[in-house]
Amino acid sequence: MGLEYSLDVWNRFDFFIVLLSILSMMSSLTSSDSIGVDMNPTLLRVFRIFRTARVLRMIRSAKGLRMLLRTFLLSLPSLWNVGSLLLMVFFVYSVLGMYLLGDAPYGMAIDYRTNFESFSNGMFLLLRACTGENWNSVYHAYLEHSVVATPFFISFLLLVYFVMLNLFVAVILENFSQANRLEESRINTSDFASFSGLWKQYDPRATHMIPSYKL
Repeated sequence: MGLEYSLDVWNRFDFFIVLLSILSMMSSLTSSDSIGVDMNPTLLRVFRIFRTARVLRMIRSAKGLRMLLRTFLLSLPSLWNVGSLLLMVFFVYSVLGMYLLGDAPYGMAIDYRTNFESFSNGMFLLLRACTGENWNSVYHAYLEHSVVATPFFISFLLLVYFVMLNLFVAVILENFSQANRLEESRINTSDFASFSGLWKQYDPRATHMIPSYKL
């Protein structure tokens, strides 16, 4: 059962949870007053927190949750690329804001935290604008200083809301379709791994052929 058991991802997950439970029990025993060994209570809490991961076993029997988790895992590389592109947009607009609106005086919605005087303040202000947190008051305050505020804020919000957000949605939908195809497939990755292990036993030299007498 050893090799076939370890090929299944859920079996490895169960083994990890059982191992954490054993470590937690051992830590509790060694920290008791009867033994007289001091144990860091923070370490005990960490072990107990990891034991709550047993709830994730429901994913194995719930098809919908399993598909959502697989979609999330498949989307991570693409979401990283889209997130990097979004960070680049923030970087460009923060530098433009410092150059175009950095000398705006304080007043109304512009203060020592809400401004484009520094790169970090500009990044936080753009993050506030893309979340819709009272960004219109900041826009009107900068509009009194320069008319450039109108194309600056409008182009930034259009780019973030209608381009970048749709890219995130498109990536998730594409990977959801791929996860659905994998879920409906009769052969999964553990079956391929099991077949590869058995083939290696009958074809140790990787000739891609098995003699008929071994079948």
